[in-house]
Amino acid sequence: ADENDNETNESKETTVKTISTEWQNEQCKMFSNTRNQFYLMRDKLRSKKNFKITKLKNINSYWKFCFGDNVPVQSILSLDTFEKYTVLPTMSKMISLTQPQTHELLQYEIKWIETCGFTIQLALYIYSTLVAIEKPISEDFMYTMRLLSKACQNTRLKLMTQTNDNVTTDNETSDTKSLERSCDLFICLIGRYFGQIDLADPFN
Repeated sequence: ADENDNETNESKETTVKTISTEWQNEQCKMFSNTRNQFYLMRDKLRSKKNFKITKLKNINSYWKFCFGDNVPVQSILSLDTFEKYTVLPTMSKMISLTQPQTHELLQYEIKWIETCGFTIQLALYIYSTLVAIEKPISEDFMYTMRLLSKACQNTRLKLMTQTNDNVTTDNETSDTKSLERSCDLFICLIGRYFGQIDLADPFN
């Protein structure tokens, strides 16, 4: 039992960073402001007669919702893909989703992190998905958000190891740092803003 406890503690130590109090508080404040703007626009758009909910049937349709028709479904994502085929998550686009669709999208985003790679474009959609989550949050939805935090912890560890172990160009290092910071952000928001404190990075 002691050996298992040590392994658990070592694993936790490698996935946790110490992030400044100011940075975490500022991210939560900006996120809250973005959500307020989102809901104001949501109420405005949904009051119009021509408002329509986006129809999404399966993982393929969710993929195309995020990445368009030019990126093969569930292919490996890369910076080149993002630069060539940028499909941004606008507020009106995210407002067209129901809450069950938003939950399903978040589940697929976690799957794509693990199977297709973590990119800035995927990070933008994850952020927008978190913005679109309505309170009160169901237990199932919160469970999925916790899975996202853990996926980001694992991804961040890989990125940190990659930066330390490999010889990279300045651009590659910059891209890696941006993705690492995105992981910091999602861990912060789920832990601090959405109240899953046990998953949050410690303040320094």
